[in-house]
Amino acid sequence: MDVKKVQAYITQAPLKTAEPGSRTPGEEKAQASSVEADSVKLSKGYLEVAQAKKLVMDRAEEIRIDKVEAIRSSVDNKTYAIDAEKIAQKMTEELWW
Repeated sequence: MDVKKVQAYITQAPLKTAEPGSRTPGEEKAQASSVEADSVKLSKGYLEVAQAKKLVMDRAEEIRIDKVEAIRSSVDNKTYAIDAEKIAQKMTEELWW
């Protein structure tokens, strides 16, 4: 890494900046074409994650931190048991009611 003394930068003349609104020749074409060419396209996966995050944030007051911590602890300790019957029951309740 090259470390230079601060004094070297202080003695240099400041860079000349263009006045707001002024353009150099040919800059207008470059700006016009870059505006048309620039775009952002978000992936489907990102949009789904963003939507899920928004849903979680909207329901933040419903999250029971004590229960989440207990489950997290049991998963970390490899003692978390999944009850498939209970999961299936909840899924059918949400689908049909």
